[in-house]
Amino acid sequence: MKCPTLPQHPVPALPVRDDFDGDQLAFQWNYLRNPVRENYSLTDEKGKLAIQGSPVTLDDMDSPSFVGHRQQHIQFTATTQLDFAPKTSNEIAGITLYMNPLHHYDFYVKKASKGQTLVLRYKLGNINHIEKEIPVKKGSIQLRAEGDWSNYTFSYSEDGKTFIKLPPVNTYFISKETAGGFTGVYIGLYASGLGQKSKTKAYFDWFDYEGHD
Repeated sequence: MKCPTLPQHPVPALPVRDDFDGDQLAFQWNYLRNPVRENYSLTDEKGKLAIQGSPVTLDDMDSPSFVGHRQQHIQFTATTQLDFAPKTSNEIAGITLYMNPLHHYDFYVKKASKGQTLVLRYKLGNINHIEKEIPVKKGSIQLRAEGDWSNYTFSYSEDGKTFIKLPPVNTYFISKETAGGFTGVYIGLYASGLGQKSKTKAYFDWFDYEGHD
């Protein structure tokens, strides 16, 4: 007996940009574990995702203030625009390439003695390494993460046009072959109070994801 042909209903491709204009996050965004809902808002400033940092960090086996978009392509570009004016040195916000609490690459803004600093940090097992600290102006900044077969590369733009690239880092160190697990890497937007609750919210104006495979 010949099986009937089932109708095909292809899933439409997602748009490159999420403007955070809806009343709730789009289905491609995930939390880590059980989120504290009060730390997220799409109504504080219409068209922006507001994230308030909690005491939980990305290193903790807990639920940090984080929303993640899965890395769907080996070669990709992900970019976001962040508005964040931290008032204390423990408040941070930015973008992360996250495999698990022991394996992630973080690119975040924090308060400095004068103004603000952009930090590139590697968390690899027991290794906590600050690769770069870059003075940046207050106000909006665009943060970008790119991936290819061998490397991840972070870059930033203060004018929305010219991106300054930082040294690449190997994809291998946060891959499932090294870090274990099977779920793959998240491109995450996050904030943290590093042991305290943040008083300042981080506002993400939009997020672009483009696959190049």
